[in-house]
Amino acid sequence: MRRLPTHVRETLGAIRICRPHGTTLARALIPTDLIVYFEQLKTYNGTIRLLNIREEVVWIAERQLSIPYFNRADPEHAPEAFSCSTLTKWVFAHVGIDLPRYAIDQSYIGIPVIGVLPVGALVFFENRFPIHDPNRSIGHVGIHVCHGIIVHGSTHARKIIQEAMDAPPSICMDVIPRDPHALLELPVGMKGMETALDVARSLQRS
Repeated sequence: MRRLPTHVRETLGAIRICRPHGTTLARALIPTDLIVYFEQLKTYNGTIRLLNIREEVVWIAERQLSIPYFNRADPEHAPEAFSCSTLTKWVFAHVGIDLPRYAIDQSYIGIPVIGVLPVGALVFFENRFPIHDPNRSIGHVGIHVCHGIIVHGSTHARKIIQEAMDAPPSICMDVIPRDPHALLELPVGMKGMETALDVARSLQRS
């Protein structure tokens, strides 16, 4: 396997492996120009997949409709139950995007959106019981699927639902990369990998 230039090593070291709870998946999203460092992954039954990330996010989110919702659900409850932020964390982990646990911390990730909301954007609301930072108060998050419609956890319905937003969000963030990326899926036998750099180093040794 080819040697890793410094900029590649630094980039890969910052990409965390995502493991959606309740699955055997281990995934990471890497820039397509770095695929060359992972070509051997296929010989170990891993995959490298080009995908429409936005469509994939919506598809995964909509498959969670009617799953029970309660606002203090932990990541370990997924996929049997979700809070608003554990839903977003779990959905985006499937496309190799690692999000923080709480909605307020998710609201700092990505690029702020002003105007037309892209598919897959995260929309944040203050709601009744927000967590407060000096510059924002956030208590709820949902995933924008199209034309102002979001997938999120409903306190009233007590489940994950899809509906039109009934109020403008406080903050909108696009966490999906704009440049082309590929999804690495690690083989089940590849254990102990925490970052894409770990995977690349493991392949170097093989």
